[in-house]
Amino acid sequence: MKRLALILICLFSFISLQAQVSEKELSGVEFLQMDDGKGGTIYGFTLGDKMIGPNYHVHPDGTKFYTYFNLEGKAELVQIMEVPYSGQLFLAEMVNGNLNGNAFQMVGKNLDWARVYKDGEPRKNADTEYLGKLSNRPNCVGNCIDAFGIYQTSGKQLAMGFFKKESPSTPIIHTFPSGSMYLGSMDGWDREGFGKYSYANDGSVYIGMWKKNMREGLGFWFNKDGSIRKKGYFKKDEVIRNM
Repeated sequence: MKRLALILICLFSFISLQAQVSEKELSGVEFLQMDDGKGGTIYGFTLGDKMIGPNYHVHPDGTKFYTYFNLEGKAELVQIMEVPYSGQLFLAEMVNGNLNGNAFQMVGKNLDWARVYKDGEPRKNADTEYLGKLSNRPNCVGNCIDAFGIYQTSGKQLAMGFFKKESPSTPIIHTFPSGSMYLGSMDGWDREGFGKYSYANDGSVYIGMWKKNMREGLGFWFNKDGSIRKKGYFKKDEVIRNM
């Protein structure tokens, strides 16, 4: 059984890596900014005829989608939706274009629901303890060990979302005393995978890949005025290939 579990873990890791664009596969990757034909704008990357990697789609009504597309052009990792006029915020794990894993939805500052999905269908609610204002750890509301909760650190950081082995998991909302905020995937207290980071100091926003709290992989960075500061492939926080 242990050998089988190890094989499955290795296989899952291989599949996850294949979902992302490596530094060696950048020759055909291009940055795209285009009208969606309905009055909205799409920012992202293409490889051949497919949208791949981080993608940001602003709809005419102000709704914003942040999606990571795998090499097959299907939604993978985490998808985020913001609806400014209603205060709706949705975060979900995706696999091959379907909801697979953890997901939750906020309306304003209130949790609407938190669920675990498989193949697009909800398997169970994960919000019972949070909505009941229960706690299984100090400085926690909900389940801050292995389900959904909100946890405050001694440094006044807040992590709201799913927890695994007492640490933030995916998806998560991570806020800082400075006012900066991260939405996306985490591994422990590290930003790891796809996410959006809003910087309070200058109003800029980075949308893209992370590794151990550093910008690493495909991504693009907007200034406060909406102009693009940097775009391309990042490594250790810096662009090593501009697109």
